[in-house]
Amino acid sequence: PRLQQGRVKNDWKLELRPEYHFGSGDRTYDFFSRIYVPIVQDKVALELFWVAFESYDMDTDKRDLRNARTSDGKGVSIGDIHISTIIQLLRDHPSLPDVTLNISIKTASGEKLDDARYTDAPGYYFDFSAGKTLSLNQEGTQALRWHLMAGFYVWQIYDITQRQNDALSYGGGIDWFLGKWKLGASLAGY
Repeated sequence: PRLQQGRVKNDWKLELRPEYHFGSGDRTYDFFSRIYVPIVQDKVALELFWVAFESYDMDTDKRDLRNARTSDGKGVSIGDIHISTIIQLLRDHPSLPDVTLNISIKTASGEKLDDARYTDAPGYYFDFSAGKTLSLNQEGTQALRWHLMAGFYVWQIYDITQRQNDALSYGGGIDWFLGKWKLGASLAGY
């Protein structure tokens, strides 16, 4: 899940980045892409993101646990496309945090179902995000912004006894703004 930080932003954004995911028995490198488009200023935005390329290497234990049907657990693929609508529910209240609702779908456009990489069915998720900026000086050049997220995520899994899985999603973080610089840390999962 992506952290929206409780705020619909009014700037277009294009993001392209390499990523490395490490986990027990699964080393994955990918190239992530994202576009963020404000639709109604301060109210609604559209976001699309996609893993345009992925290279993976699962050990035999992880491959067997996931019921992957590949012989060696290695390969390359492209990912599912995620489409999100972010709606601002509360903004700039003197004492309450900013709040957004994120409504998202995950397409079934990814490859390598046999290798348990992506799915042949769509998924969906909803989450609420909240955040509040706290000024650290009179000039407004230093500030901290905390943010939290909670939601629900549903996706298809490759299991003959249970075809769907669902989970609570969560996240949180803090950003420090110093002039035009921003330093942040966050954690999210499901």
